[in-house]
Amino acid sequence: MSHYLILFLLLLGLQNSPDSLQSQSPTSLLDYSIRIKTYNPYLLERAIIIATNAAREEYNLSPVASHTLLHQSATTYSIEQAEMQTLSHTSIYPERLHLDDRIKLEGIDLINVTIGENLGVDYILQIADRYYYMDTSTGTQIPVDAETHKPILNFTYRQFGKAMVDHWIVSPGHRENLLNPHFEWIGVGAVTGRFQEFESIYVTQHFLGRIQPPNKSRLR
Repeated sequence: MSHYLILFLLLLGLQNSPDSLQSQSPTSLLDYSIRIKTYNPYLLERAIIIATNAAREEYNLSPVASHTLLHQSATTYSIEQAEMQTLSHTSIYPERLHLDDRIKLEGIDLINVTIGENLGVDYILQIADRYYYMDTSTGTQIPVDAETHKPILNFTYRQFGKAMVDHWIVSPGHRENLLNPHFEWIGVGAVTGRFQEFESIYVTQHFLGRIQPPNKSRLR
């Protein structure tokens, strides 16, 4: 049985870190395995931003900074995507039909700015793009790699973040957003849900950057 999937579209997202986690060591926490019962969206949002800025650094681009209002718009849209178990740049709700609608609902002024969005979903288990079978010898279903015959593990927060960005970077539209030199801020929303028969995470990225208005003195 083969599962090959990681769906991606465009959107925006932001991240605002809780004080309780700020006092710990977030970097080391990124190497914890993702578990539904203990899932911490802040850690995954942080991992995705770190991976995003690492990709930008490779192309000598400035890092994007997390933005609270973008985080809220991205999280709201990830919740919708998880509920619908699909990915779409067009909302089912008229008030947030398009990206600019979703951004403006959070009170962001869109004059002289550029925006972008990436969407993605992946399983918590590392089963995408690999063959596996279900071992039921213990009385429960355990996915096992068909080549190594070893149980398939969950992503860590860091691994999931990097895998998501790695898949975006080879998709032209998503890559354009990740490497847009005008973007200054980012928001990420990462929400758990079901995709096909497995627990998954729906991710939304929202980007925002300022555009310099034309110099009127040079206009003829």
